[in-house]
Amino acid sequence: MITLPNEILFLIGQYIDELPFRDSRKTLARLCQCNRHFYRIFSQFHYSKISFSPCQYGGCSPDRCHCLSIIIGLVQSLYRNPDTALHVKELELGQWNADDDISLADHLDADHRPVIDEKLLTPVLKCLSGDDVEASRWMKDLKDGLLDPWVALLLPVLRNLRMITLSARDRHPYFQTTLIRLANGTVRLNGQPALSRLEHVSVSCNAQEGGQDTSCVIPFFKFPAMRKITAYFMDEDLDDSEGWTTGLEIVPRSSSVSELEILYSNGISGMSTWTTLCKRLESFKIEVGDWGASDIDLGVEEFRGSLAAAQSSLTTLQIDYSEGSLITIDPTDELGLPFGSLKDFIVLRDLHMRFPSLLGGEERDEEQLHLRDILPASLECLHVCECRQRDVHYLVSEMANLLRQKEMSVPILRVLSVSCPSDYDSHEVAEYFTDITEGQVDGRALLNEICQAAGVEFLIGSCWSGVTFQD
Repeated sequence: MITLPNEILFLIGQYIDELPFRDSRKTLARLCQCNRHFYRIFSQFHYSKISFSPCQYGGCSPDRCHCLSIIIGLVQSLYRNPDTALHVKELELGQWNADDDISLADHLDADHRPVIDEKLLTPVLKCLSGDDVEASRWMKDLKDGLLDPWVALLLPVLRNLRMITLSARDRHPYFQTTLIRLANGTVRLNGQPALSRLEHVSVSCNAQEGGQDTSCVIPFFKFPAMRKITAYFMDEDLDDSEGWTTGLEIVPRSSSVSELEILYSNGISGMSTWTTLCKRLESFKIEVGDWGASDIDLGVEEFRGSLAAAQSSLTTLQIDYSEGSLITIDPTDELGLPFGSLKDFIVLRDLHMRFPSLLGGEERDEEQLHLRDILPASLECLHVCECRQRDVHYLVSEMANLLRQKEMSVPILRVLSVSCPSDYDSHEVAEYFTDITEGQVDGRALLNEICQAAGVEFLIGSCWSGVTFQD
């Protein structure tokens, strides 16, 4: 029998772990069952990710009971085997019901009721609860088969989590309360801090149900290793912060989060509820959209105020409309005020913004802006999207003036990417960049020539994806 070195087995485990989730878990489970040595090697990969998508059926339907049996078995197994819990690096939670009107214990016979290990869980609940009354109520809800109290028990035991993905549109009292207590550090399971290595949180919801409140993310800003927040369908109009922030102890400019990426949000307040918590924000990316509204203002002035405190740290800034939003952009309209000068953003390297948000257009009543007056000297990549056809010659003129003084204005600029509105197909781009008012001058060729002379790479790409159109 050939014995492979542990290093080779470890590489095999890494390779299997990168396969599609379902296939990789099956393969790793088989390897873990071979012998003790294989279990020690491959269990760290087999248990590296927990993906749980609770069904949302009420009562005691077969699907509901199946979901319940999975979560009960999982939670109790993790508390019995804390070493296994340490292997889990990623937790993925689908949407779950906070409560039900029907108790499973009242509708299932004894042989089919979930087995609850009270001896195992009682000390855990006493540690996590505020008092004995709360601990007793928690145990009762566990026995009744409510999902939320079971899901909440995952947070304290998974101490080595690096990433959490969850759908948190509905209120989840046990989950929220436990999360806030762990964030405040008021409860520690076996004296150990929870989620101390958590780096990335991603939240989302069903787009058909509208956006979710931005406060659902705020407790995660408190954990010491947090670096990135990714969010889908956030609605700053909602005000449901009570459940997510009640009792939370957090002060502005205290969070280690340095990257914010918001994919589809109405952004009416510039996401200031998040940006004000970051002590050193380095990357801010947002797609602005709305649910059922087609005339929303991009509101870059709100973002300017929101990002004011990050002028000395922000390296990446991306503000754009959502590609999948209901917003219709009339190429003849001016939408929103320009962002204004970016020269105070002294370390900004990558800028992605709509043309009207940068310069507004030649027909603005106010004093005309120029790229050389608003771009910081630190800029390396400039992505101009939603450049309207009538503004092509304006952009050509501005880039010519900017690059003529490149060494003084943007000495390290290396990439210029320009895109037309998102409803143009690739075969329409050449016609789009031909400016009728300039006697059929090909603006694309002029921009390419200007950039080439200055040693800057010129690309024609799409707004959000960055995929370049082909000639």
